[in-house]
Amino acid sequence: MRGEENVWGLFVPPSTAKVAHFSTAINSFVVTASRTTSKRALSADDFVEVVRVEILGTERGVVHYCARGGLVPSSDSLMHHLIYAARPDVMAVFHGHDPWVLAAGEALGVPITGSETAYGSLEDGRETARELAHHDYIVRRNHGFVAVGRTADHAGRLAIEVHRRARELGGSR
Repeated sequence: MRGEENVWGLFVPPSTAKVAHFSTAINSFVVTASRTTSKRALSADDFVEVVRVEILGTERGVVHYCARGGLVPSSDSLMHHLIYAARPDVMAVFHGHDPWVLAAGEALGVPITGSETAYGSLEDGRETARELAHHDYIVRRNHGFVAVGRTADHAGRLAIEVHRRARELGGSR
């Protein structure tokens, strides 16, 4: 398996996987900062600690975080939180925007969310977590993918495996 390890020894998949952001659960969880461009050379300065998430009513959530240098967490931090809450076995979440996977779609035989929802919304996070209840990989309709695992290496390998299958199926980029 080709890839690089970052400062924590976490597996970072090759750039072809188009990873948008990554998180790992500790007591709280850390997630790549919004707009972090290179995932191959992550350092502690690229992460934001999400210390608490509040769900307010049925339509919105508030993400509380600690950060250095004015960073803010990924706009999908609410989704990461809901996945960790629904799946205590999950310790790592990879979310990316892989054009090969989106083009291959249903031919991959993996679950696809029922509808396109606004990313970062409570509805999107809930639907994603619900779809991941019995799966470690799903496609978010017209958006990207989510791979989860007990380790970052497991989630990363799964993302790469599905990416390779999508390329073999001849999806377009």
